Amino acid sequence: MVKIDQTYDNIVTGSLKLKGSLICKKKNKIVKIPRPEDKEKDFIKLPTQADSSKEDKPEENANIIDRRIKRVKEDPNLTSSEKAFRIAQLKRSSQKIETALKEAHRDKIEKFNTKLSKLSEHFDIPKVGPG
Repeated sequence: MVKIDQTYDNIVTGSLKLKGSLICKKKNKIVKIPRPEDKEKDFIKLPTQADSSKEDKPEENANIIDRRIKRVKEDPNLTSSEKAFRIAQLKRSSQKIETALKEAHRDKIEKFNTKLSKLSEHFDIPKVGPG
């Protein structure tokens, strides 16, 4: 018989068994941070049916945009070119929103249909088949 090295005499075989409560798992608790509900949100609100009776106040939207621009100007982490870019981006997005709100979906569809009817037959799908 071949004698095996003595370093392998103390090998424990089988699965690892943890006795007692040496390792206890902590349950992850969700910590809810109380947020004040009266916090002012500076979103431009889309008009709804309830708001249709009220007058639109463009000066409020202008104030919101002015506040956003002021925040960008006061941000110390941005360079002057980044500030100019963000300001232009804010103005462009507000103009897009205003133009999108001017036209209803039905008006957009009618405009699209008239545009399609004015196109020549050259752009129509050609008929495939005999005759």
